[in-house]
Amino acid sequence: MAALVGGLTLLNTQLFGISTQEYLPWIAVGFLAWGLISVTMLEGADTFIAAGGILRQGSIPMMVFVWRVLLRNLIYFAHNLVVIIIAAFVLGFWKKANLLLGLPGLLLVLVNLSWVVVLLGIISARFRDVPQIVASVMQLALFMTPVFWMPGKLTQHRFILEANPFYYLVDAIRSPMIGEALDPRTPVVLIAAAVLGWILAFGVFTVTRRRIVHFL
Repeated sequence: MAALVGGLTLLNTQLFGISTQEYLPWIAVGFLAWGLISVTMLEGADTFIAAGGILRQGSIPMMVFVWRVLLRNLIYFAHNLVVIIIAAFVLGFWKKANLLLGLPGLLLVLVNLSWVVVLLGIISARFRDVPQIVASVMQLALFMTPVFWMPGKLTQHRFILEANPFYYLVDAIRSPMIGEALDPRTPVVLIAAAVLGWILAFGVFTVTRRRIVHFL
């Protein structure tokens, strides 16, 4: 990760005339947030498939495997966060960081990822090609989401940004950590998505939970 971030920082600061002090925190924390989001969704698609042997032999609650995916990736996130904190002190942007605001943002991201994992796990158990589709979608979403690039540089086609749910997930984590103002739409979108998403996920899980083992 460090080599990739360093290389992209060197390239993009020269191409777009952005200062290293501005761009390096942006891309470093953006990659950290994206890693949590993308890997959780990719592993989420295999949630019940990977646990098929256990589910067929025991009566462990299925949600345990959802929480396992989330907790594992949260631990990875925390490990990488240590590197970001060190970089924040070295580069000096720790003075602007607002970690207290970042915690609710991280919580909103996890709440949304949890219902996504439930849905992806169920759908993937029924249709085994879904994990490959999710992987392809996440590759495209990486370039459509302001991880490498900055929204302020997008002068046209703003709908690409505003209609992208991944933008709000990344923004909820990144903006407080680098001391930038949170997009006012971010908490609204994420809270609405969490409520509607969990209603949908709970409904689908209620209907299919007795069939998931048979899907496997």
